[in-house]
Amino acid sequence: MDNEKQNSNLSKLITLWLVLLLIIAAAWGGWKFKESRTVKVYHLRIATTSPAVGQTVPPTQRMTFVAFFERQFKDKGIDAAVTTQGESNDILTIQGKAVNESLVLKIVNANKEIQSLREMGFKQLVVSNSKASWHIDLRN
Repeated sequence: MDNEKQNSNLSKLITLWLVLLLIIAAAWGGWKFKESRTVKVYHLRIATTSPAVGQTVPPTQRMTFVAFFERQFKDKGIDAAVTTQGESNDILTIQGKAVNESLVLKIVNANKEIQSLREMGFKQLVVSNSKASWHIDLRN
C-alpha cells in the first residue's frame, strides 16, 4: 500500500511537472514568436543640376496632379494611394502593398518626372509599404 501511495504521488508530481513545462513552453513560444513590426526608413537625396524647387504652382493644382498621378499607377495595375502632406501640399506620398524598392528606383531614375515634381513645388517624395519607407529629398 505504501508503495502504491508513493507511485501515485510520483505520478502526480510528474504530471504536475509536465503541465508546468507545457505552460512554460507555451509562454515562451508566445513570447518568442510575438509579432513585431519593424519598418525600415531610407533617406535619398537626388543630385541634379537643375534649378531649385519652384513655388509657382498653387497647392490646389498640386492636388489635381496627385489624382492624375494616382490614376497612372492604377492604370498600370499598381495598387497605390497617392496623397500630399504639409500645409502647402508640398510632400508627395505614395503608399501601397505593391510599392517596393524596384519601383522606388524607377521613380528616382526617371529624371524628367523628378524634375516635374520639383518644378511643381514638391519638396519631398515619400514612398512606403508596410515594411519600408523611402524619403526622397527633392530640394537642392
